[in-house]
Amino acid sequence: MTARNEIKKLLQKAVKQLYKKDIEIKIDRPTEPAFGDYSSNIAMILKKDPKEIAGKIKSDILESVEVKKGFINFFISKKY
Repeated sequence: MTARNEIKKLLQKAVKQLYKKDIEIKIDRPTEPAFGDYSSNIAMILKKDPKEIAGKIKSDILESVEVKKGFINFFISKKY
């Protein structure tokens, strides 16, 4: 499984747990390295707190998950 697909799966699980919704999730590669290896605007689409969603995401492939300007940003672990 690719990192992008793993993150998508993690977001889908978090959204389902928090909001009981199944929605299509888009994962992008930020142009600025400071914004992570991948990011998603899912919180803006749902009009929900991105910190709440980010707080539900845990995975061995992720070094960290941060929220900046409404986007949830993912940093991939160097081990992965």
